[in-house]
Amino acid sequence: MGHVHRQSLRRTEDDQLIINPGSVGLPGGKNSRKKDNLAQYALIDIDETGVVDVHFKKVAYDIEAEIAFARKRGLPFIDIYEETLRKGQYLYIDSQIERSIRKSKEDNQNGV
Repeated sequence: MGHVHRQSLRRTEDDQLIINPGSVGLPGGKNSRKKDNLAQYALIDIDETGVVDVHFKKVAYDIEAEIAFARKRGLPFIDIYEETLRKGQYLYIDSQIERSIRKSKEDNQNGV
């Protein structure tokens, strides 16, 4: 299930439990228009019989500190990453990324 960017809990036909804790600031899924830049995670309660409960959580985090850290580390496409974190919308569609890159190039050419 990796890289779906949404919290989910499923069981397979073989009764295996699949848990996706979500994403930090990059929500995805069917409702990608929903703004959500919270950090998502899951707490799993396990006892001697196995998994008892799964608690999905969301918490705020310092977006500006994350952006500054990413800039310092030279993250590629930092403008897209920054926009994604600030808007709380995951830019995972190629056309959205291409538009963002094109706008960034135009802004750089215009001295913005």
